[in-house]
Amino acid sequence: MNGLFNLAMCLANRTMICSMPSFNANLFLKLAAEYRSTYLSGVPTMFALAARAESRPSPNDLKDVKNIYLGSAPLTASLIDDVQEVFTQAAVTDGYGTTETGPHMFGPHPQGLDRPKPSIGYPVEEM
Repeated sequence: MNGLFNLAMCLANRTMICSMPSFNANLFLKLAAEYRSTYLSGVPTMFALAARAESRPSPNDLKDVKNIYLGSAPLTASLIDDVQEVFTQAAVTDGYGTTETGPHMFGPHPQGLDRPKPSIGYPVEEM
């Protein structure tokens, strides 16, 4: 659901998508810098590999990344910290959903309070 949701959102917003046939942390980081990506999504394991990649661009080369959406697997506070060391300008969000409801069941606090790490957030209001 994570991949399907993010792909649908990018298509609905006419956003350029860079999709890889298989994950390679070094190539992922290179493409993020080269295309000046502003939004990245994936599972925590992908970003753990990216944070430990041998040849990664400087944080300045990844400064355009403003939002990272992680989902489909558990996330730790230490991984959020590791990801933010690589993507210094990015807000990291942990998502949760189910097949029946889709991936957007939780979100920001209704009054704007900070979301604790690694919380999935607050239940979204009924639509």
